[in-house]
Amino acid sequence: MGFHGVPGLAEEVVAGHEGEYLDFFLRAGTYDGNGVPAGVRDAFVTAYRG
Repeated sequence: MGFHGVPGLAEEVVAGHEGEYLDFFLRAGTYDGNGVPAGVRDAFVTAYRG
């Protein structure tokens, strides 16, 4: 997870792509790989955006 350890790098690279970034983790962390319900995903994206 070195990407997250470099100060400011994740914020710079992910800006504007929060949905795609979070989708990776939200899908990888589920049993069937389908992710979480759309409303939950959208809440995460809204919280991380900006």
